[in-house]
Amino acid sequence: MKRTIIVILILILIILLLYFLLGKNGETKPDIKDAVAVVGNTTITKEMLNKELLLYQKINPDFRITEDTKAKVLNNLINKYVLIEEAKREKLDTSPEFINKIRNYWEETLIQILYKRAEKKIDVVVSEEELRDFYDIKKKKVEGFVGTYLTEEEAKRGLKNFPDKSAVKYFDINNSNLPLKLKLEIKNLKEGEISPILNIEGKFYIIKVTKIDEKDIPPFEKIRGMLKNELSQIKKQRKFDEWLNSLKKRTNVKIYYSNLR
Repeated sequence: MKRTIIVILILILIILLLYFLLGKNGETKPDIKDAVAVVGNTTITKEMLNKELLLYQKINPDFRITEDTKAKVLNNLINKYVLIEEAKREKLDTSPEFINKIRNYWEETLIQILYKRAEKKIDVVVSEEELRDFYDIKKKKVEGFVGTYLTEEEAKRGLKNFPDKSAVKYFDINNSNLPLKLKLEIKNLKEGEISPILNIEGKFYIIKVTKIDEKDIPPFEKIRGMLKNELSQIKKQRKFDEWLNSLKKRTNVKIYYSNLR
C-alpha cells in the first residue's frame, strides 16, 4: 500500500514538473467560472482542488472533506504555486539540477512500473516436499564456510586448499542469501564435512560445515502458512533474478573490469 502511494505521488510530481517545463508554451487557462483561485499564470480549478482532496483521502482514510479542510487544502495549493512561480522567475525550471532530478524521478518510476508488471507475471508453486525440506532447514542452526566460483576449474583449484580465504565467506544457513537448493545440500552435511563441488544456478560452490545446533521451533503444521509465504517469496525473487539476467543478455551488457582498477 505504501509503495503504491509513493508511486502515485511521484507520478503526480513528474506530471506537475513537466507541466511547468512546458507551461510557458501555449498555456491554456480554463474559464474563470471553473476557477477557485488564480496564482500568477496558473488557474486552480474546482477539478484540481477535488483531485487534491481525494488524494488526501487516499493517503489518510480519516481525512474528511469539509469547508475547513477545503480551505486548508486550497491554501496549500496556493502556497505551492506561489513557490513555483518564484522558482520559474529565477529560471530554476531550466537549471541542470532540476533537469537531473526530473530524469531520476522518471527512471525510478519507470523501473517501479516495470517491476510491478513483471511481479504480476511471476507465478510460483510450493510443493509439500519443498515445505518439509524448508522446515528441516529452519530446525537447524548450521554454520560454516562457503566458496563461490564462476567456473568449475576455479572450484577445482579452490577445493585443493579449501577453505581458501580469497573466495570463501562465513555463513549461517538461516541468515544468508544462499540459493535454496544450496541450503538443502548444506542441511545434509555433517559437522566438519566438506562438500564436493556443487553446480547450482550457474555457479559452483564448496561448503564446509563447522557447527550444527538443533533449534527449538514450533511444530510444522503450526507454522505451515508462514513457511509457505516465506518460501514463495524466495522462489519469486529467484524467478525475478532469472528474468533480470535474461534481460542483461538480451541488452548485451559489457563490463570493462580493467577500468575499475
